[in-house]
Amino acid sequence: MGKRRTVCPECYGYGRTAVSGITIKCSTCLGVKWIPVTPPVPHARQRMLDAAGALINGDREEDYGSPKENFGNIAQRWSQVLGITVKPWQVCLMMADVKIARMCTTRKVHMDSLIDLIGYGALAGEVAEDGEET
Repeated sequence: MGKRRTVCPECYGYGRTAVSGITIKCSTCLGVKWIPVTPPVPHARQRMLDAAGALINGDREEDYGSPKENFGNIAQRWSQVLGITVKPWQVCLMMADVKIARMCTTRKVHMDSLIDLIGYGALAGEVAEDGEET
């Protein structure tokens, strides 16, 4: 469980409250004891979004360069191998599909793969060309 902190029920920790448009010192903050409040625990979805954001904005970008450049290079290579034009955003979708295929093969949910899926979705949106139907 998260750490408990005290929060004024009248001003929510700001030390002031507005009454009829006039800002005054909160009466609770003038001496009345505050009530203890447990901060909310973030939903699993928010934790996963945060984890994906940390990955795509942190070490991976430092290791591989900008997403546009990295996925652009991969798209060029795959275009040569496949003999068709592959766009950078399509590389993101195919990388996501690799994660999905692995989970289908193992018939298990892999949290790291789900986090990677979120990251690939965000990166696909970033590298998509302006005005292009995706």
